[in-house]
Amino acid sequence: MATADARPAAATPACRPGSVRRTTTHDSLRPGGLPGPVDVLARGRDLRTSPDGGTDTVEAACVELQVSPREYAVASIRAQPSHPGLAALTGVRVAGGFRQAVADALPGERASRSVRFQLLDDLPTALLVSGYAVPWPECPAAVASAARLAGAPAEGLRGWVRDMFVGTTTCTHLNDTLRSLEDVAYLAGLVSGSPAAGRSALDGSRPGK
Repeated sequence: MATADARPAAATPACRPGSVRRTTTHDSLRPGGLPGPVDVLARGRDLRTSPDGGTDTVEAACVELQVSPREYAVASIRAQPSHPGLAALTGVRVAGGFRQAVADALPGERASRSVRFQLLDDLPTALLVSGYAVPWPECPAAVASAARLAGAPAEGLRGWVRDMFVGTTTCTHLNDTLRSLEDVAYLAGLVSGSPAAGRSALDGSRPGK
């Protein structure tokens, strides 16, 4: 997050009463230097703030993996909560096609809108930029591309952004942020209910419902 003058903000804004905030982080470590394997630790949570200001964690997840230095293939992976399908991702390159591999190995994971799914979905971008210290010069100008979302339904937004937000008028970081807006209806349902309530709200937001 940045302030209006583009300097990093000093603190995270306080959560509003009657809201849900999803936060995720991906830390990519290279203990052997740039030529070595990448150790990735991804964490996230959905934090609900009640009208009186109290908070509770609705859901939390963590994904840990090691990626080979040249092929960018998964050498090992584990998650909390765990899933038996994660083993099928071993050997898969964390690049083009990785998200489809996640869909094949963990059926229904995207539809669940879980924190774990978002951590997995964001891995290709997190790994892509793990070797860079500064953004590309085109990145600041890419902010204007977000206006293309006006009028688009949130449902199916991940695929829509993938297909339409291409080229130097967009930014990899920004695209992943925009893709995550697909989960807005689900998160809104968590404000006063459980994950099941969030999925019910999501069903009601789909076209034809």
